[in-house]
Amino acid sequence: SSCRLNTESLQVPGMCPPPEIRKIEPLNGPLEGGTLVTIRGRNLGRRFSDIVNAVRIGNVKCSPLRDRYIVSEEIVCWTGEAAEEFSDVVTVNVSREGRSRERFSYVLPVLKFISPSTGPKAGGTKVTIIGNNLNVGSELRVLVNNTKECEDLSRTDTTITCTMPGVEITTTVRVCVQFENKSCISDNCTFTYEKNPVITSITPQKSQVSGGRIITVEGTGFLMAQSVSMVVHAIGKEQTNCKVHTDTVITCPSPAASNLTVGSKPAPVDFYINGRLYAEDSLFPLEHPEEAIHISQFHLEYYADPQFFTAKKEKWIKHHPGEPLTLVIHKEPDNLGLESNEYEVKIGLISCEIQIVSDKVIHCSVNESFSTSESQLPVTIQVGKFIQTIAMLHLGGIEMAITVSTVVCSILLLVSIVALFVFCTKSRRAERYWQKTLLQMEEMESQIREEIRKGFAELQTDMTDLTKELNRSQGIPFLEYKYFVTRTFFPKCSSLYEERYVLPSQHLNSQMGSQIQETHPLLLGEWKIPENCRPNMEEGIALFSTLLNNKHFLIVFVHGLEQQKDFAVRDRCNLASLLTIALHGKLEYYTSIMKDLLVDLIDASASKNPKLMLRRTESVVEKMLTNWMSICLYAFVRDSVGEPLYMLFRGIKHQVDKGPVDWVTGKAKYTLNDNRLLREDLEYRTLTLTALPQAGSTVGGAEGAQGILVKVLDCDIITQVKEKI
Repeated sequence: SSCRLNTESLQVPGMCPPPEIRKIEPLNGPLEGGTLVTIRGRNLGRRFSDIVNAVRIGNVKCSPLRDRYIVSEEIVCWTGEAAEEFSDVVTVNVSREGRSRERFSYVLPVLKFISPSTGPKAGGTKVTIIGNNLNVGSELRVLVNNTKECEDLSRTDTTITCTMPGVEITTTVRVCVQFENKSCISDNCTFTYEKNPVITSITPQKSQVSGGRIITVEGTGFLMAQSVSMVVHAIGKEQTNCKVHTDTVITCPSPAASNLTVGSKPAPVDFYINGRLYAEDSLFPLEHPEEAIHISQFHLEYYADPQFFTAKKEKWIKHHPGEPLTLVIHKEPDNLGLESNEYEVKIGLISCEIQIVSDKVIHCSVNESFSTSESQLPVTIQVGKFIQTIAMLHLGGIEMAITVSTVVCSILLLVSIVALFVFCTKSRRAERYWQKTLLQMEEMESQIREEIRKGFAELQTDMTDLTKELNRSQGIPFLEYKYFVTRTFFPKCSSLYEERYVLPSQHLNSQMGSQIQETHPLLLGEWKIPENCRPNMEEGIALFSTLLNNKHFLIVFVHGLEQQKDFAVRDRCNLASLLTIALHGKLEYYTSIMKDLLVDLIDASASKNPKLMLRRTESVVEKMLTNWMSICLYAFVRDSVGEPLYMLFRGIKHQVDKGPVDWVTGKAKYTLNDNRLLREDLEYRTLTLTALPQAGSTVGGAEGAQGILVKVLDCDIITQVKEKI
């Protein structure tokens, strides 16, 4: 419980503890060095001599400043120059070494471009320099032509923003960035000074005291202006910001006036473009703008605010909802010369559409309903910043409107219920009808399936009879090549076109007793030409034959005839057939002519309607193509596909003849064409007739002499019976 003196001496440590670095700033700098780095911590040396050569960033020395050194707590040093980019810790070696947790980085700043790259020569343009590693070091300057500085600097890692200074003449200058008062980096960044914007006029030159009137400023070069403001000296309260619309038009709201006395003179107006005061043909900055009032070119007159009132100067206007509303507003005379678009009339929050404006009267109307719970709405008129409430609109009959609305809604609800009931009823009826229709369709399908089974069985039997009948006759009635070509080339002229299937020419000769004549007039025998004209005719035909063998002439000849308006489709088909006969012995030449004409037809149809090409034989080349295919396919049809095609045709015709056929319209009960379907359900019976040949006839051979059995219908006419026989 007592104290005693300790006579033992304290042990003083042989050396100080190692330096402790808590923070360094900044954390980066340019390769050229010169950055002031501040190091804060503890045990950072007991005297300046301890740290003179003790601070390093990696292997680069950092030179401390004596006047900025705080013993043991803070060191400020200049960074040295580095050979390349790197990042390392900061070390302080005072008998023992201390290392920072943070790393200091040597980086290389890079400039890419400057935006905008043009501006007025008076300066004030805010430019942004884009690049990388721009937020390095402790000191930064942006120089114009290495002489003038760009003001109001601010920067990030990728941008530097500043305000360009003014120059005397239009020119292109070099813009460079200087870090730590070292070399200035440009990377070809340039800025072009253009002529200053010019203001020629302002309209109108009058404003109400409350301000807010839109003043239109006209001139040139306004697109270079980043900011424009207007100030009215001596009278205006504040500076107003303007809006640039085009290179020649700016609009500015007039400022409100103060200290306005009766008989005041027009107030001088000045404009600031990019923060520079506009005067005459130049822009220049002034430290005291009021000193430039005497050089103002433009003036603005202020007049008292306009005054408005209703027709009878009443303060209450009664209005029934649902009725149209038209307001007549009177205006006291003034000297402002306001336009119709400068007035804005509102009833509450609803705009009143202005229709008529004069010096004394304003007419406006409201086309929409007032959907509000309030019974009173203010009627206000606004001119610029001046707003005047001239009356209150009283909405009468709101209770009646609510009652009417309720009744209308009730009626609509009732009508909706009735409509829903009717709809449901009709839907049920439609569903029942649909079910009935489905049953009828199923029954019809069953009947059709039964008829198909019966028809298939009958068809097997009929095909056997058809084959026997064909064997009894002379076989397939192939036409000889000459008559086949005649019927194909001239179907409308050939007398055989309307006849039934014909037999070969030998059989026809024996039956008909005379040779079948060619039907086209040009293909008949000898022409009846006088003897004195025959040499000229023969010479002309020889010359024309020579011309036909000229490819260019023949193509031009065909196109020329087709361009004639009176050259009908039938004439084109006849021309194609005659050309085919004339060139029948030169099919290769004929084919080349046809190919060239087809190319011309394709080119002509591509710009019109290519889908209709070759569907109808309306040109010479289409008929030539038909004739060419008929010639080429004759042998193939006769030797290969003629018999099955004929059997198919006879089978279809035999099946059609089993049912009624309307002789007038051509409609049949059994047909493959839905448009030719005979829809009437006729009762008919099948009759078997015995057709006896004439005496001495050899038709049908020995069996034909006994008579030929033919099935006909009791509803057939005599002509149809003859055809079946």
